[in-house]
Amino acid sequence: MCTVYEKFLAFWATGKQVFRQNRADSKQEYRLSFLRCLFA
Repeated sequence: MCTVYEKFLAFWATGKQVFRQNRADSKQEYRLSFLRCLFA
């Protein structure tokens, strides 16, 4: 499991991507990074 700080960083990075990419793509990317986080 990753730390709360790492989860925050992943969330923040995804938040920045929302402005640059399609919203659906960013949501999917966040889910993937979150799952990677949980099962790492």
